[in-house]
Amino acid sequence: MLIMAQRPGEIVQCKIILLAGSLLCFLLLSPSALAILHCPECHTFYDPSVYQRCPNCGYQPSSASNTASNTASGTGGPAELGMDEHQHSNEMAIDLFLNAAHTQPEANFVISPHSLFQALNLLFMGADGATQQLLQDYLGQASHYHEGMTVNADATPDDVLTHGAAMVLADGFEVQPLYESLLNDLSVNIHKGVDFNDQPSLQKLAEKLNDEICKLTHGMIQNFCNADRWSNQTLFIILTSVYFRGIWQTPLDAVEGYGTFTLPDQQKIHLKKVLKKELEHTHYAKYKRWQAVAVPYQENFEMVLILPPEGTLPHQANTNLLNKLLSRLSSWPVNLQMPPFETRTTHDMNPLLESAGLGGLFQTRGLSMGAMLVRPHRDLSLGQVTQQCCITVDEYGTTAAAATEMVMESGRTPRDVNFDRPFMYVLREKGTGRILFVGQLTNPEAIQ
Repeated sequence: MLIMAQRPGEIVQCKIILLAGSLLCFLLLSPSALAILHCPECHTFYDPSVYQRCPNCGYQPSSASNTASNTASGTGGPAELGMDEHQHSNEMAIDLFLNAAHTQPEANFVISPHSLFQALNLLFMGADGATQQLLQDYLGQASHYHEGMTVNADATPDDVLTHGAAMVLADGFEVQPLYESLLNDLSVNIHKGVDFNDQPSLQKLAEKLNDEICKLTHGMIQNFCNADRWSNQTLFIILTSVYFRGIWQTPLDAVEGYGTFTLPDQQKIHLKKVLKKELEHTHYAKYKRWQAVAVPYQENFEMVLILPPEGTLPHQANTNLLNKLLSRLSSWPVNLQMPPFETRTTHDMNPLLESAGLGGLFQTRGLSMGAMLVRPHRDLSLGQVTQQCCITVDEYGTTAAAATEMVMESGRTPRDVNFDRPFMYVLREKGTGRILFVGQLTNPEAIQ
């Protein structure tokens, strides 16, 4: 299946929490760009190279709208999405981060809204009725994330942004031909006829999927799939993965035995290493005493480091404040100092999805998947949604990866600058501003 800086002559002070929630821009790198269209009348997905008009209702798009394919630029992301659409998905991503940060304000963590949106879009493509409307209302234009998406089966460690996806289907269920055709066009692996009562077979399947995810993320995500999370009530599973590798446009200097970092309890710790650099060509912003610095990669991406005021933790931000801060970024030299860090976390995404207004998906009979399944199950609901993320930042650049698993079940209820003080960072694509990662660091010496 497969997120500071300062004016000339000043050094940006940093103390503790580094918000490390990683948001991965969703678009698959592939030399062959696909054009999968979404009918605005009946919400059917179809391939315009096969059908000139919607095969379900007959709607014919204008030539101007028939531009869903993604350019094979290697930058990732649906190239045809406008700034408003990216703004909407970024606001959803920031909301997810803030909800997660409120539950663990003093912990290092990282999430990938991008990988989550990827899975939600595969679910949306197969939904109908109330489920389709619920997902459409949440995703908005982000429901076009799948356009131009192709799994990177032959990805290499030098690729900047790569993706993977798979679907696992229980024995006795069939996929609608149109949905299966869309998955095939996107190179999504489909594992059919799985007996969820056969535990030995499930263990072998989990090992196979883990091998594929490990390959696609170049060893960053290992042993993600766990057959113990599946049961005889499991009907199908959606899996997605994403991998990012960025090299700083200007390498940072690693200085040993220098610098301090202030933890949430105001305790100061001495860092074994800090990263420093006078950055002439970067962007800086300040709003309501919050500061932001954009550190560019060689490719079309950047990490935005966000430093809250002293005595403030990252979870005390809000979407409006962060949007205004990010919109004020402008060219300004910065004397940057920050700690290197590594964060690994596994998240139960159910509470975040419920907080986002998608609680209906977890209710018995909460899913209507008539566009996916030939004989959809009446009592289908979303079970466990799990995500594993990791990110490493050093003097050379950043590597980050994520995997998301959505398990659909029947008849079950849902399960419940000088960065030496708390700050957050956003890894995003320049130009569009699409967010790849967003995170929080409370202790740069800890690997969680």
